[in-house]
Amino acid sequence: MMAAMSSTPTGKRVRIYCEQSDRTGHTPLATAIVQLLWRERASGVTVFNAVEGFGARHVMHSAHLVDLGANAPVLVEWLERPDRFDQIWPQLEPLVQQAVVTVEDVTMLVPPHDVR
Repeated sequence: MMAAMSSTPTGKRVRIYCEQSDRTGHTPLATAIVQLLWRERASGVTVFNAVEGFGARHVMHSAHLVDLGANAPVLVEWLERPDRFDQIWPQLEPLVQQAVVTVEDVTMLVPPHDVR
């Protein structure tokens, strides 16, 4: 039988919009973000590779099967408790200076065994 999920009144959802070609040093930006959040034991992060889109520079990017090397959009989504967000964000902020970042308050439903 599955245990009931408990609700945390607020959490933070951080979305980082970048491109496959974005780098920090020689490392892809999305990879650097995931590695930093993993080291900091963040609550969760997912990277979405988009098929098509454009950003602040209004340049259209698209990826098709025949063009796997395209500079497609990438979305990194990070979910966190507000107190942990406040601890981790100062380390992440310098990496994402060229990306578009949104931060939203969300209600997070987490399994009871997820104790941090």
